[in-house]
Amino acid sequence: MSKKFQQPKLYENAFTCPFCNVYSQMNWSQAFPHNDLYTAQCSCCKNYSIWISRRREEVIPVLKHLQAKLDEVHPPPEPSMVYPLTSVVPVVNPDIPQEFAEIYNEAAKIFSLSPRGSAALLRLCLQKVCNFLTENKYEKINDSIIALQKTKFIPETLIQTAHTLRVMGNEAVHPGEIDFDDTPEIAYKLFGFINFFMDAILSHEKRIHEFFESQPPKIQGKIKQTASKQQEE
Repeated sequence: MSKKFQQPKLYENAFTCPFCNVYSQMNWSQAFPHNDLYTAQCSCCKNYSIWISRRREEVIPVLKHLQAKLDEVHPPPEPSMVYPLTSVVPVVNPDIPQEFAEIYNEAAKIFSLSPRGSAALLRLCLQKVCNFLTENKYEKINDSIIALQKTKFIPETLIQTAHTLRVMGNEAVHPGEIDFDDTPEIAYKLFGFINFFMDAILSHEKRIHEFFESQPPKIQGKIKQTASKQQEE
């Protein structure tokens, strides 16, 4: 077991547990013979998640024809975790300012029930982060990203990623609005990007500062002196 994050998926041998949030081995079993319910027990906390699926080959042979007809009228649901309803997404970066962390966590709470609503909140979070970094109040996310790009503070690859996630689905939709082209996969990628974005901008700088502060005063003085001479040149 480790801190690795892996999105829960039906029949996966290991993923991040929705109960203890630990990457752990899962023990799968069918709840009852010939039904659609499966359970996955976390080898770490021993809790069970419940999943729904349809495996036609496991239907009683005499009912296969009837099952096929029924599926034509009412297609079986997509494999999904029905318990717990808690969303399993990457934990918010601890260095994200509280205002943005609240939006991120709200998006995480509704991810299982409404991936589209979750994606809308995450795009809003991305826009607010960009405005925060550039000290602007743009209403369009594209303007916010362009303003950030002009600062030359953010690597070009990160800017490209921001634009890519902005135009996923329907690029005409504004942050905070529902995009009916959004999918759970798009919303899930947005969670990872927000964390990556803040790690590259805030966490990286924080670690550098902490490393500097951990040095003896004599070393800090020499570093400051060298930096001061370079600025004068």
